[in-house]
Amino acid sequence: ASPIKAWAADCAEIDATGSQGWFSVTADLYEDYTQWCERMNQRPLPGPEFGEKVRQVGPIDPHRETTGRRLRGYNNIRLISSGRL
Repeated sequence: ASPIKAWAADCAEIDATGSQGWFSVTADLYEDYTQWCERMNQRPLPGPEFGEKVRQVGPIDPHRETTGRRLRGYNNIRLISSGRL
């Protein structure tokens, strides 16, 4: 399995139907991914490659949030830790 898919299985939730309205900031996802790589002794992908590969784990759409600050991120994915606060 790819490191991105393994990270997503361990650390993220994917909303396959798009009904939850989840949005995650790219920087937050990438930071969590690089920390996971450190714990797993994996070499993290560079940011742009991460952005390409993360879309392959499910129906995740790139999105720019424009309410208030402009944030780049993805719809239909969230970090498991953020859902348990």
